[in-house]
Order: sequence, then structure tokens, then C-alpha cells
Amino acid sequence: MILKNFIGSLVQFKAEGNYLEFHNAIGMVISQNKPSHVRVRWIKPVHYAKHTTRYKIYGPATVSDFAIHRFEVINESR
Repeated sequence: MILKNFIGSLVQFKAEGNYLEFHNAIGMVISQNKPSHVRVRWIKPVHYAKHTTRYKIYGPATVSDFAIHRFEVINESR
């Protein structure tokens, strides 16, 4: 089975399901942890879980890990 490499692709978080703050957020895939999971660096930081201690310490999300099916690929890397 040939696995697709998404590193360098521009992606948009799908506006469906949970993680409402991430809906329609755009980012670039910076690493592929597993065949179906990617790490994305957001173009604009995502203000997620504002009322948690983690947010108070680290601020908005600039990088996140999600399953690739949560994204629509806008522009594939070459």
C-alpha cells in the first residue's frame, strides 16, 4: 500500500463535528505522525479552550495534531 505524504500541503479544518473553534481554520501540514494523522501549523492561532490552565500558560493553539480526515486539502505540496 502506498501512503500519501501530506507534508507541505495547505489544509482547512472541516466545519463538522466537535472542536468548533477549529472549524474552517487554515494551516500547513508540517509533519505526518502516522499514515492518517498530521501535525498542522495554523496560519492564524486558534483560540481553543480559553478557560483552561493550559490556555492561560501557553495561549492559543499554533500547532495541532489531528486525523487527516478532519481536513480538506486546499493546495497539495509538490
